[in-house]
Amino acid sequence: MRFKEAIYVLHVFQKKFPSGIRTDRRDIELVHERIKRARADYENMMTGNPKKIRKRGMNKDITRGTRNVFADLGMPDATGRQTKTRLAIAVNEIIAERKLKQVEAAEILGIPQPRVSVLSRYKLNDFSVEKLLVLLTLLDQDVEIMIRQRASHGAGSVSVLTVR
Repeated sequence: MRFKEAIYVLHVFQKKFPSGIRTDRRDIELVHERIKRARADYENMMTGNPKKIRKRGMNKDITRGTRNVFADLGMPDATGRQTKTRLAIAVNEIIAERKLKQVEAAEILGIPQPRVSVLSRYKLNDFSVEKLLVLLTLLDQDVEIMIRQRASHGAGSVSVLTVR
């Protein structure tokens, strides 16, 4: 669920019905309850009221995430995944802004149309960071990589910023 200043991951579940049509009623009720909690938490956050939100039968506090959803979900290579995703977002936004069809984008990018389709769905396993950088340059974008001393102690970080 996305608000102006926050995103809430409400529930993750696996579909159990082979047809993919039905979702268990308990899962639906749980999501509705969590939507209410997310709205209340967001309103408290925006008004500066840090009180904890607790509902009957829901003992867990809302956990604030980091700036990397992949790390929050405990995924391996979270930094790399986030970097690739942000680069892919930039590529896909440019394609959308130019109103390019996938075939047209494929011609500009020098890749087959099915790979443009995969990229548009953020299936990034077969795309390296380097390849995504090259795709951006093929879309007439300048890409700069800046390395600087970290201001505080600890491991450095990787960030991708889009300037328009």
